[in-house]
Amino acid sequence: MKILFASVIVILVALIAADYQGWLGIRKEAELDYFNVIFATKDEDSGELIEDFFVNCTRRGSRNACSIEQGMDKMQRKVKFGYLRQIEKTRLFKKGESIIGEDDVVVHLMFIHQDYARRTVSYSMQELLALKDQLVTVTLNRSQE
Repeated sequence: MKILFASVIVILVALIAADYQGWLGIRKEAELDYFNVIFATKDEDSGELIEDFFVNCTRRGSRNACSIEQGMDKMQRKVKFGYLRQIEKTRLFKKGESIIGEDDVVVHLMFIHQDYARRTVSYSMQELLALKDQLVTVTLNRSQE
């Protein structure tokens, strides 16, 4: 009985070790995830924050590359971005995680206010992820009209 029990334990340990090493297979799954970046705008000349601005996000193949959270104060906009995470798993262990397209996806953010010239700022997805949950201030010039 002891030999049977010891054999079962050895087999279980060997299977767990083989799974950990990925010898029994690794599967890749894509998962949609989200993160936020908070934006504010300021006047180039005075340095004062600008109220009631709008943010429009585009990227290759998508005119709506983000969503704007409602209910923020008039000086800031919380912008939500979606991205795909690729997760490598065995049956028991998570082996790794990467972001799909973080280097080649460029998001263009256009900042719009009726009294200011529109300004477009472009970020790679990697740059946006580095700004996760941070406040980014963009400078706008007064319209010449």
